[in-house]
Amino acid sequence: MTKEQKDFLTADLIIFLTNIGIASSLLPSILSADKPHKDTSLLNILITISFIFAYKKAKLRFAIVGNVLIIICWFILYFQKL
Repeated sequence: MTKEQKDFLTADLIIFLTNIGIASSLLPSILSADKPHKDTSLLNILITISFIFAYKKAKLRFAIVGNVLIIICWFILYFQKL
């Protein structure tokens, strides 16, 4: 494995762990009665989906998985507000 590959793997793992932190920070909102406005959830879904295209282009597979978890959390919040 080259240094560049190691650097990309390190970046991938750091972004993945950060995404896990973001997804876990949404859990209190999912579990509580107080929900964000549905438009807020929808906008965050769209923004987070845009990151997937960048991560795919950079071949950051773990980051994509973490991002999908964030999207799932926002979808849950969106549907809870309906």
